[in-house]
Amino acid sequence: MSFFPNPQTLISIGPLSIRWYAVLICIGAILAYLLSKKQMRITGLDDETIDDITIGVVFCGFIGARLWYCLLYDPMFYFSNPIRLLQVYNGGLAIHGGLIGGLLFAIFYCKKHRYSLLRIADCIFPNVLLAQAIGRWGNFVNQEAYGGIISQSDISFLPKFIQDGMLIDGYYRQPMFLVESVMDITGFILIVYVMSKWFKLKRGDRTYCYLMWYGISRFIVEIFRTDALMVGSLKMAQVLSVIAMIIGLLGYLGLFEKWFKPKKPVVLFDFDGTLVDTSKAIGASMYKTLKAHGKEDLYTDQFKKDMLGPAPHVLFEQYCPDLDSMALQEEYRQYNWDDQKTYNELFTDTIVILDYLKEHGYTMGIVSTKAHNVVEYGLDMFKLNEYFSVIIGGDDVKNGKPDPEGLFAACDTLNVSKDNALYIGDSLSDMTAGKAAGMFTVAYLSYESKRDDLSACDANEHITALNELIPILEGQRIFSCNGR
Repeated sequence: MSFFPNPQTLISIGPLSIRWYAVLICIGAILAYLLSKKQMRITGLDDETIDDITIGVVFCGFIGARLWYCLLYDPMFYFSNPIRLLQVYNGGLAIHGGLIGGLLFAIFYCKKHRYSLLRIADCIFPNVLLAQAIGRWGNFVNQEAYGGIISQSDISFLPKFIQDGMLIDGYYRQPMFLVESVMDITGFILIVYVMSKWFKLKRGDRTYCYLMWYGISRFIVEIFRTDALMVGSLKMAQVLSVIAMIIGLLGYLGLFEKWFKPKKPVVLFDFDGTLVDTSKAIGASMYKTLKAHGKEDLYTDQFKKDMLGPAPHVLFEQYCPDLDSMALQEEYRQYNWDDQKTYNELFTDTIVILDYLKEHGYTMGIVSTKAHNVVEYGLDMFKLNEYFSVIIGGDDVKNGKPDPEGLFAACDTLNVSKDNALYIGDSLSDMTAGKAAGMFTVAYLSYESKRDDLSACDANEHITALNELIPILEGQRIFSCNGR
C-alpha cells in the first residue's frame, strides 16, 4: 500500500489505485445528494423515494458521462474495443453526457410514479453546480481543462500549488478549471441563496436558471480551453451550452407554459370551516358531550378556538385525559349528526367558487377529519355532491391530519400527481398536512380566532374569501418552487 505515489493518485494497493479525480467526483456527488435530499424532504418526499431518485440519477448520470466522452473522443476506437468503455481511468467523463443520462432517468421515474419532473429538477439541478465546482479540481489534479499558454506572472496572484499545477508540458497555462469552478459556485449561491429566497419563483425556474447560468459560464470557458472535445470544427460543449441557454431562457420567460398548456391542477378542500361554516354545530355538539360527563366548565373561549380543526378525539385527549377519547368522539358524532342540520350554513362564496371550478374543468375533492358518511351527509344537505369526484373522510385513512395520508389517498383515487394539486383549508393541521404532502397550500381565514395560527403557517397563499382562489388559479401561481 502506498499513499500519494504520484500527484494524480491518493492511494495505490498493488495493481489497484484510487485517483484524486474519482475522490473529488464522489465528494461532489455526495454533497449534491445531501443538499438535494434536504430540499426534496421539504417538498414532502419520503427518504426511500428520495434515495431511489438520487441514486438512479447519479448512476445513470455516470453512465451517460462516460458514453458521451467516448462517443465524442474516439467512437471508432471504443466501438472496436468495447472493454475500454469500462476503463474510466483511461479517458474520462463528459458532464453534458452526465446531465443527459441523469435527466433521462428522472423523466422515466417521474412518469412512472406521477411526479412533476420540474419539481424534482428544481431540487437537484442547482446543487449540481456545487458538484461540478468540486469536480473541476479533479481536472486540475489531472492537468485537464486548461487554456492557452501564458507567463507565470499572469497567475502570480494565485497560490503556489495552483501555479505549479498549471505548468503543463513546459508551459504555464490559463487555469480554466478554476474559472469554471468559481463561476459554478457563484451560480449556486445566486440560485439557491439569492433568487430562491428573495424572488417568487414558479416551478421550473431554478432549473431554467441553472441551464442559463451553466450554459453561459461553460460557453465562456470553452472559448479559452485548448483541450476541448470537438465535433468537426465545433466545440461540442459550446453547442450544447447554446441549446441549454435557449431552453433556460424560454422556460424562465414562461413560453413553454404558453405553448404547451399544463394540466389543470386538482383542487382539494377541507370541509369544516372551509366549504361549510360548521362552527356552531361543532360547538353545540361539543358542549353536549362535555355536559353529559359533567365537564361543561371546560367549554371556554380557548376550547372553542381549539375545537376548530383537529379530529374530535385529539381534542378530547387534550382536555379530558381521564376519559376514553374515542368513546367521546363517537358520542360527539351522534350529537353532531342532528346539530349539522340545525346549525350548518354555507360560506357566502362557496357556491360561487365551486361553480367557477366546475365550469373551467377543474377536478375537485374533499379531504376531511370528519367521518366519510358525515361529510356526505353535509354535502347532500346543501346539494354539493355533484361537484366532487372524491371524498376522503377521517375514517378512510389510518392517520388523519396533520398527517398527509388523506391527501395522498385522494390523489391515488383520482390517479393524479400530488405535484399538480392544491389544498385549501382553514386550520394549522390542514396546512401542515398539505405541506407534508408537498402540495400547494392555501390558508383560508374563515374564522377570526385562527388569524394568529394561519398568519404564522408556511402556506403558499393566504386568502380571506374563497373567490380569491380565482386569481391564484388564473395566474398559475400554484407552480411555485419556493420551498415547495
